[in-house]
Formats: sequence, structure tokens, C-alpha cells
Amino acid sequence: MTKHLTLLGHRIFPILLLIGLSQQKYNGNDLIKMDNGLWAEKFSDEPITGKVSGYFGEVKPLKKVYMGYLRNGKKEGKWGSYYHSTGKKKFESNLKNGKLDGLRTWYFENGSAFDIDNYDYLFYEDRHDE
Repeated sequence: MTKHLTLLGHRIFPILLLIGLSQQKYNGNDLIKMDNGLWAEKFSDEPITGKVSGYFGEVKPLKKVYMGYLRNGKKEGKWGSYYHSTGKKKFESNLKNGKLDGLRTWYFENGSAFDIDNYDYLFYEDRHDE
């Protein structure tokens, strides 16, 4: 039994590794939010799936930071926004199916938190689809 699980693991692990490595990556400056609320690359109308990064700062080389993940054109999971001049975090929020869900924390440019909002995905969904 253990031998079969080991063989199965050796077959599945490379597939999972390829899926992770083949993850599409996007520059946030090359994306647009379409009229239907979905995100796509500029000059395209196809919703995208993949990791989004941005480049921030006033001095080159600019600081590359992970902003978040898009699934079928909708923000999913933890997302961050950053001050353009420093690349320091401006706010961090959680999203589910493109809608705020859970905590969103705002930060001063010096890095200290100054406000925390809490969003309930189900309440937010009901209130904004009227």
C-alpha cells in the first residue's frame, strides 16, 4: 500500500509542480477593468487568470511587489495596494469572487496601520446587487 502511494505521489507531484510553474504572471500596469467589472490585459476582452505584480518607487530599479491573484477576471484572495513613491503597502484586503470579504487594513506611508474595515461577503453581495 505504501509503495502504491509513493508511486502515485511521484506521478502527481510533477503535475502539480507544472501547474504551479505555468501560472500566468501579469504586470498590473498592463491590465484594465472592463465595463463588465472583469479584469483583462489592455487591448483584449478576455478575462484573465494569474498572479498580478506591480512596480513602485521613484528610483530605478523599481520595487516589484505581488499585488494579488485574478481568477477568471475577478480578484481572489489577499490583495495589496502600494504607495507609488515608496512601494510601501497602502492597504491590504481579502476578496472572494471579486468582492470584498473579511478585513481590509489601511496603512500610513510609514507602514503603521490606521484603519481596519471588516466586510461580510454575503452581506456585501446582497447590498450591492440591487
